Amino acid sequence: MTRSRLTAALLAASCMSLMACEASHHATASSVETSAAATSTTDTVSAAPTPTSPAEPAEYAVRDLLASLDPDTAIYLQHLATVSNPYFEGRSADVPGKRMVAEYFAHWFEEYGLEPAFASEDGSASYFQPFEVRGGIDVTAAAATWNAGGDAHELAEGEDFNILGFSANAEASGPVVFVGYSIEDGEDDYSSFDEDTDLTGKIAMLFRFEPMDDQGDSLWSSRRWSRHAGLVGKIQNAVDRGAAGVILVNPPGANDPRVESLPDVTSTRFGRMDVPAIALSIDAADRLVRASDPEGRSIYQLRKTFDDAATSGPIELSEGGLTVSMQAGMERRQLPTQNVGGVLAGRGALANEWVIIGGHYDHVGYGRLSGASPSNVGKLHPGADDNASGAVGVMLIAKNLVAAYAEMDESADARSILFLEFGAEEMGLLGAEHYVENMEMSASQVICMLNLDMIGRVRDGRVEADGMGSAEEMEDVMEPHFAATTLDVASSSGVAGNSDHAVFYRADIPSSHFFTGLHPDYHRPGDTFEKVNFEGAVQVCHLIESIALDMATRPTMMTFKRATRAGSGRNRTGASVRLGIAPGSYGEDDEPGVEVGDVFEGTSADEGGIKAGDRMIRWDGDPLNDVSDMMSKLGAAKPGDVAEIVVVRDGKEVVLKVTLKAREG
Repeated sequence: MTRSRLTAALLAASCMSLMACEASHHATASSVETSAAATSTTDTVSAAPTPTSPAEPAEYAVRDLLASLDPDTAIYLQHLATVSNPYFEGRSADVPGKRMVAEYFAHWFEEYGLEPAFASEDGSASYFQPFEVRGGIDVTAAAATWNAGGDAHELAEGEDFNILGFSANAEASGPVVFVGYSIEDGEDDYSSFDEDTDLTGKIAMLFRFEPMDDQGDSLWSSRRWSRHAGLVGKIQNAVDRGAAGVILVNPPGANDPRVESLPDVTSTRFGRMDVPAIALSIDAADRLVRASDPEGRSIYQLRKTFDDAATSGPIELSEGGLTVSMQAGMERRQLPTQNVGGVLAGRGALANEWVIIGGHYDHVGYGRLSGASPSNVGKLHPGADDNASGAVGVMLIAKNLVAAYAEMDESADARSILFLEFGAEEMGLLGAEHYVENMEMSASQVICMLNLDMIGRVRDGRVEADGMGSAEEMEDVMEPHFAATTLDVASSSGVAGNSDHAVFYRADIPSSHFFTGLHPDYHRPGDTFEKVNFEGAVQVCHLIESIALDMATRPTMMTFKRATRAGSGRNRTGASVRLGIAPGSYGEDDEPGVEVGDVFEGTSADEGGIKAGDRMIRWDGDPLNDVSDMMSKLGAAKPGDVAEIVVVRDGKEVVLKVTLKAREG
C-alpha cells in the first residue's frame, strides 16, 4: 500500500469514527468538546506505538503511518479531518454544525494556551465575537388565483406556484400579457416588446432563459445561455414597462436541469423587485394559457412562437376576460454566527502592538445562503480546502507560536498575536468586516495581517503570497523566509479583494494572503479531506509561522502603503475578464447595487473611470442588485467588450464606458 493510499485510509477511518462518536451524543455542542478532548488533549496522535511483531504490518498499517508522520502533520491531519467532517454540514451560518465547529476552535485555543480575545455582554472573557447575518427567507403569505369565463381557479402553493425570492411584499391583480422571454434588445434585432408596449396595471407572464432551437439549446450562445438570459434583468424589463406583478414559467423542452423544478425563494434569492413575483409550474401555466389564449395554443406552442424573432411580440391572454390575482409576503431571518479569537500576549516594549493571523472557518453548507452553483444547491459542501485547510492552519501556528514565546528570554520584547477564525466569509467577508469595524486596537498598532485561505492543495510545492506592496518594508521582511523554505513561493505586490485580508487592507493595515490555487472542486461537494496535501499545507503553516515570529519581534513597525497592482486573486466567476474592484459590500445592506470598496491600478475599472465609493447600479442597461448580478455579467463577457456601467457618485448617476481586459493567467 502506497503512502497516499495509507493516508486516504487513515482519513476515512478518522471521519467515520468521529461521525459515529458525535451521532451517539445527539449532536449537542458539548459532545463536540467532549469528542475533541477525548481525541487528544496532548496531541498523542503523533506518538502512536510501533508494531510489536513483524508479522502484523497489514493490520497495523495505519498505526505505522501515524508513527511515521512528523508531529505537526499528524496534528494538522487530525484537526482537518474533524473540521471538514460532513457531520458539521459545511459550516454555513444556517446549519447547527457552524456553532459546534466554533466551539471546537475555542476548545483548542484554550488548550493551546491562548487567552480569550473578546468580552461577552456580561463583561466576562470570551473566545466568541457574535454577530448576525442575513439568513433564508420565510414565506408569510402566498396566494394565487386565475379567473376566466367567470370560473375561479385557486393555485396550490408548492405544486402550482411558488413565491420568488426577489418578490416584493405586495398584492396585485389584473389582466395577463405574455411577454415571451421579456428581452428588450436581443441578438439579431430580437425583442419581446413592441415600441409602445405598456404593461401598466397588468400581470406580465414570461419565460425563463432565451430563444432556443428544437433541442432546447440557446440560439445565441454556444455556452448554455447568453447574457440575455439573466433572470433579474428579464423581470426588470417587464417592471420598467409598468407591470403590476410578474409570473415566471420554465419553458418546456429547455435543455437545462432547472426546468425540472419549480423555482422558489431559495433558488431566486438575489435581486429585489417592487412588485409581487411568482413562479408558475409548466402544467399550471399550460392550463391557464389554453383557457385564455385567443388561438387556444398550448404553453409549448407559445414557446415556439417566442423562439422566432418574427413572432416574438407580446400576446394578450384575453379569452374569457382572464385575470390573475396574487399575494406575496416574505420575511428574512437573521442568523446568529460568530468569529472565534484567541490572544498570545506580547511582552516588553512591543506588547501593545499586534500581529493578526486569520482564516475563515465557514463554508457554504448546502448552498442555500451563498456560494454554490444552482445545480448543487441542497448538496453538502464539506469545504476541506476552502477553508478548513486555512482555519486548521491558524490553530497549528497558534500552538507552535505559544511554544516559541514560552522559550523566549524573559527580557525579550514581542508583539501580541491575535489568532482569528472568521465566520461568514463566504457571504461577503462579513466576519472580517465585523471584526475590523469593532476592533479595539487602532490600525497603526497592527504590523500586519496574515491570511490563510485555501492552503490545502499544494501542487509542485507552489504557494501564492500576495500583498508584498502593502507595506514599504514587506518584501524585505518576507523574502528571506521565501528563500529559506523548500516551497516555491509566487509572490505578488497587489492585494486581491476576495478574502478576509482585503478588509484589513482597506483599513490601512499591511496584509498578505497565502493561497495554493483553485481546482475543479472549488465550491463544489467534491472538496473533501482526502484530497488535501497535508504535508504541503503544514509546510505553508511553517512558512507563515516563521514570518509571524519575525514580524512579532522586529524592533520597528512596517509602513502601510497602497499596492500598485491588484493581487491575482481567485477567479470566483469562471470569467475570462476581470473588472478590478474590491466590493465594499456584498448586498447585505438594503440598497441595491454594488458598492466599490477599492479600485486596483491598471485594471478595466481603473482605466474606465470607476472610483472607490461609487455604487454600480446598472450594466448594459440591466440592474445590478448585488455582487451576484455583477458576477453574472463578468461571466458572460469577453475580452475587448465595452460595458456601459452606470454608477452613483455624489448622489448623481454617471455613465462610464469600461473596456474589459482579459484576466491575467
